[in-house]
Amino acid sequence: MEKNKRLRDNKDFQKVYKKGRRIWDDKFTVYFLKNGLKDESKVGFTVNKKIGNAVIRNYLKRRLKEIIRHHFQLIPKGYNVIIVPKKKILGFSFKKLEKSLLYILSISEKGKR
Repeated sequence: MEKNKRLRDNKDFQKVYKKGRRIWDDKFTVYFLKNGLKDESKVGFTVNKKIGNAVIRNYLKRRLKEIIRHHFQLIPKGYNVIIVPKKKILGFSFKKLEKSLLYILSISEKGKR
């Protein structure tokens, strides 16, 4: 995923958590907030320490980044988005993980209107 499409600053994460909307299911929680940039969206990932050790958490983030890289057009334009996976997805194959993430992103696209 390109650097200009990543949400990296802790201040930005906190702003999205506090002021943004939240959509969740049993596999993911997605936070999103308008960022004031008309056509630029940014995506961040947070994996709770309850999910495995650091190796597993980083592996999960790499998989999620790859899914978003291929489907970035599904991220609402002009929004900062944070994707938080839940422990339930640990045993998922890449395809199942992709399907679940795309489903929750489609819900967030509908919910932003």
